[in-house]
This record gives sequence, structure tokens and C-alpha cells, in this order.
Amino acid sequence: MRWILFAALLVILGLSARVSWAITPENPRVRSAVKQAIHFLESTKDSRLGAKSLVGLTFAKFGEKKSHPKIAEAIRAIQAALAKGPDKFNADIYSTGISVMFLVAVHPSRYRYEIEALVKSLHMRQKSHGAWGYPLTHKTSGKTCDTSMTQYAVLGLWEAEELAGVETPRLVWDRVARWLLLTQDPSGGFGYQGNPAARLGRYNKQSGVRHSMTVAALGSLYIVKDRVGITSLKKRSYDNTPDALQPYESPERRAERIKTRIDLRHFAIALSDGNRWVEDKYKVDELTSWIYYSLYALERYESLREAAAAGSAEPLEKTDKSKWYNLGARYLLRTQEADGSWESQAGPIPDTCFGALFLMGSTRQTLATAGVMRYDAGLLVAGHGIPRSKALRVRDGRVVVQPLKAPLDQVLQIVRDPKQTDFAAAVEALADASSTSEPDQLQRYVSVLSQLALSGPHEVRLLAVRCLHRTKNLDSVPVLIRLVGDRDPDVAYEAAKALGRISRKFTTFSMGPRSSDDVRDRAVEQWKAWYRTIRPDVDIESFDVGEASR
Repeated sequence: MRWILFAALLVILGLSARVSWAITPENPRVRSAVKQAIHFLESTKDSRLGAKSLVGLTFAKFGEKKSHPKIAEAIRAIQAALAKGPDKFNADIYSTGISVMFLVAVHPSRYRYEIEALVKSLHMRQKSHGAWGYPLTHKTSGKTCDTSMTQYAVLGLWEAEELAGVETPRLVWDRVARWLLLTQDPSGGFGYQGNPAARLGRYNKQSGVRHSMTVAALGSLYIVKDRVGITSLKKRSYDNTPDALQPYESPERRAERIKTRIDLRHFAIALSDGNRWVEDKYKVDELTSWIYYSLYALERYESLREAAAAGSAEPLEKTDKSKWYNLGARYLLRTQEADGSWESQAGPIPDTCFGALFLMGSTRQTLATAGVMRYDAGLLVAGHGIPRSKALRVRDGRVVVQPLKAPLDQVLQIVRDPKQTDFAAAVEALADASSTSEPDQLQRYVSVLSQLALSGPHEVRLLAVRCLHRTKNLDSVPVLIRLVGDRDPDVAYEAAKALGRISRKFTTFSMGPRSSDDVRDRAVEQWKAWYRTIRPDVDIESFDVGEASR
């Protein structure tokens, strides 16, 4: 009986030990810690754009609405910083990347103009080495790239492309992939200011190799490996898809997808060496500097690593997939201040954001939305239903049908009526036209596009406005001005952004996605006043839509 009782006690203790390790973002203590952090952030102020965007991102991931003061404040700050256009946007790389991530988390379609401008700014500031860093005028680091800034540029570009449909040229991804591969230390770790080797396969000794930089670089490598088409990041966690369903991609499609000349073995070696460095040397309790910044980078790296392995036949080696979260969460729960904050070198506001984002599983949330898995029967994305078609794709984070292969005039006829059999496919064709068609091609249909923008189905109206902007035709301005005063706030804001781009003024005259009638009315009058300065012969008040084609 004693032995039976002793054995039972051991079983109970063993089960208790397992339960004590079973920490997830849904754990009551974790949720309470996040709420405390949110409460702390609500009472803080930081004038820096990056800090406002980071706070906004934290609130967005927490599930707050766009109307929350902290989210609204960050949106206004970004719009003000972009008022003079992306070529004059002077925020640092950290702020730029975080701002993209924030806007994508809030509403990728509504803030597409801002996301496009921020992405363009990142493209313009990619250095000749292939990555990002301090401005060229910086005294000591102007000529180099650094791993820390590069990770936030990569994160921003990835989320913009994956969730907002704002593309980054393959050359940009290829260059940053090469820089990351050239700046790995012989140990497998990564330093702060990269010292590129002479060629791939060679290694230079890197200075400042540490935990935070290594997981930052490896996370970036997983992303660029996905972007150049070698692997696909797939959602891994919080997914109800049956385990029996295996991702599928034909060899032909995979061959078409790869868009890099870098030998694939260089990625495999770099990630293998880097993962081994992390497994051997990354000890949460031994972090001494930039602790919470490092933990947030760890959350991204581990989530991306798990996602990259989702479609692989080989399991993750040596890694308990939950251990890193358990260790990080326990450390955060132990070190949170009474007021809900955390603080290390980054300061209480950024560090509290980093801690909360780790606990919420921020990157896993992104992957659950962005990750696409291909099956014989179609696609599944973040729990959305599959359209009844075998020809599918992903746009703006949604599974949609493939675009209709038809002339634009036919497409424009079909999108007038949602009851048409090919309506959904025609909408997708119009979406492609709104982002890829040449201005001359769209110019022939300005009158039809104007009519659709004024009275078509909701999504068609938005796409028609984008097409009108793409024509870059000043004759479209009166229609767009009329739409600024439209009752549909999405259409009104889209028109305001289009006017900002056509006019090269890069402003919405203080108009936001949910502005009051008074604000919209003032914006209408300001746009009319501007248009009269360049087209005094046009009577805007009695403008006939048909005139747009004459």
C-alpha cells in the first residue's frame, strides 16, 4: 500500500509539474499581466513616432478598436509625418517598420495609401550593401547596415506584402537575403553592425554577437527565405485544421515560385548553424541588457521557425516547441512592476510593449492571419470559408477567386451587377487593374470608372476610385471631390487619399477614415479651392460625370 501511495504521489507531482509548464497566451495570469501592461500604457506619453506606433500596435494586437485614443493618436502621427510624401519622410527605420506593422494590424485596406508610402520609403533607403541602417550622414555607422534596423524593415515589408498586398520587388528581398547570409559569425550567431564576408560560404568574425541580434537576424532570414519563394510560412498555432491534412504544392509550382539565384544550401546552412547557436546559448534568465527587446525578437524568431517547419516532413530538432514561451512568460510574470510595466535599456514604454507583445503571441497572430496552406481542394486562410471555386488566391488576407481573364471593358460591365455569374472574378480583375494597369489603358474608361465609383457595389466603388487615381488625370478630380463628401466613409477616405496623390500635395486635409460630416465638408471645399487654381474654367458645382471622358 505504501508503494502504491508513493507511486500515486509521484504521478500527481509529475502531472502538477506538467501543468505548471503549460503556459499559453490564454493563461489567466498571462492575460492579467497583459491587461496590467495595457493599463500602464494608457496613462503614458511619448512624442516619438516609433513609440506611438509601437503602443498602437500593442493595443491593436490586444483587440482594441480603431477608435481607441492610443490607436487614433498613432494613425494621426503617421499621416502627419507622411504629409509631404514618402521621399521626404524622415523617421528612422525602426519607426517606419513598426508603423507599417501597426497600420496592417489596424486595417490594411483602409490605410493602404499610408502603407504604400512607408514601404516606398523603405525601398528608397535600402543601402547598397543590401540592408538598412543609420542615415549616410551618421558619423560612425552611416556606411554600414545593422541587424537591428534591418529586422524591422523586413518585418514591415513582409506584413505589407502578405496582408495589405503592397509588394516589394524581388530584388529588394534578394539583396537583403544576401546581406544576412554574408554577415553571420562563424559561431552561427549575428552581431549588431554587419561586417559582410567576401562571398557566400565565407564567414567574417562579427563584433557584438549576442542573443537579441542572433534571433533578429534568423527571424529575418526565415522571412526572406519565404519572400524569395524557397519555403512558405504557414500558420502553426491556434489552428483547428486537422493534422491529417498535409500542405501540398506541385513541383512545377514550386520551381516557378523560387525567385533568387542564391544557392539554397546557403540558407539551409545559415539557419542550421543559427538555430544551433540559439539552442546552445540563448538563456532567458541570463539576459542582462535589452531584455524585453530581446524577448520580443525571440517570440518572432520562434514563431517564424515553427511556421517554416509546418510544411516540412522533418520535425524541429532539439526544440520543445512550447519551452521558449514558458520560459519567457515566466520571466515576464516574475519581473513585471506593480504598475504593470517592464523596463530595461529601451525604457518603460517600449519595454512594456515588447513584454505585452511577447505574452500575446504577436507574431503567431500575424501568421494565423497571413499563413496560407495549399490543399488539393483549395486554400484555407485564418478560418475564412473557401469560395466555391477551384481557382483561388489570397488578396488583402482573404481567400478569393482568381481574376477573370477578360478585356477590361467586359470586366467593367460585369462588376456593375453582383448577380452576374462572374461577378467575384471580375471584381478580382478590377483589383488587379487598380494596382497594375498602365494609366493610358485606364484613361479610356474614366467615364465608366467614375460612374462605378459613384454608384457601384461597395468594393467596386473602392476599386474604381483606385483606378481613377492610377489614371493620374486631372479631369477625374471633380468626381473624386464629390466622393470626398460621400456617405460611405470608406469611399470618402479612399477618394481623399486619391486626391492627395493626384495633386502631389500628399494630404487629406485632416480627413480620416471616420471623420465627421463637418470635417469632410471642409475637405470638399478645400479641394474645390485647390482645383479652381489649376482649372478655373471648370464649373465644379455642375460638373457632369460624362465630361471626365471628354
